[in-house]
Amino acid sequence: MDKKTKEMLVKMAGQPDHLRKDKFIRECRKYNEESNKNTRNNKNNIMNRDNWNNKNNENNKLTTNNETTLRFIMSQFSYISWYVWCISLFVLIAAIFIIVMKIEATDSITVIAAIIPFVAMAAVMESFRSKYFGMSELESVTKVSFRGIYFARMSCIGMVHIVIISCLIILIGRNSENGYLVTGAMILIPYLITSILNTKIERTQIGRKSIFACITVSVLISWSMILLNNQMKNHRDFLSSIQPIIWYIAILALIAINFFEIKKTIRQEVYAWN
Repeated sequence: MDKKTKEMLVKMAGQPDHLRKDKFIRECRKYNEESNKNTRNNKNNIMNRDNWNNKNNENNKLTTNNETTLRFIMSQFSYISWYVWCISLFVLIAAIFIIVMKIEATDSITVIAAIIPFVAMAAVMESFRSKYFGMSELESVTKVSFRGIYFARMSCIGMVHIVIISCLIILIGRNSENGYLVTGAMILIPYLITSILNTKIERTQIGRKSIFACITVSVLISWSMILLNNQMKNHRDFLSSIQPIIWYIAILALIAINFFEIKKTIRQEVYAWN
């Protein structure tokens, strides 16, 4: 466009008012800002709705998984052998019988400490029942592997044994001159030692082929507890003289070792399958 034509168009159209021009520009900017703001809000609402739906889906999945796991663990109660519950019930009945007959507290602890290793033995043997019957390889390729069944069985038996041991400590400890702590230690220590040793044995070829290895360990620990408690009758002040912190450390250390052995067993099954 040449200069003359441009001047003619300016004269014919005239120059716009500066105030009107400024107002028009401001309104355009305001309209564009509101449009952009509405667009961003819509995007945020869509993202928030998607995030909310994703969170709800994840929560629903977690809830479903938790319910399924809990239902599976509870279902294993009916598959646990009767002798596990019989041995556990026998120990509890023995404690009640001791209280009814008013047997001396030292002798009552000796009896319970001598029986409790067989409770731990039954728990470990039941957890490895698949090995004894040659079903572990088949379970490794099913929906629930040996690891899942092992965890479920240990959880079921462990919950029952916690209740039973707590009842034993309360029933025996209230009549004992050594108190609840020493009574609990005298019951828990042989239980945990038996569980640790039998779990280690079950990972060996000898333990997987024969149940007598676990029985032998349990008998030795039971006999050791009888001898130890008989010796303690001549030194009644020895147990009470031990600081409580030592009992706590010993019990917690054995619990930690027991969990480590269980974890080691589960990990060994993973390596075997891989």
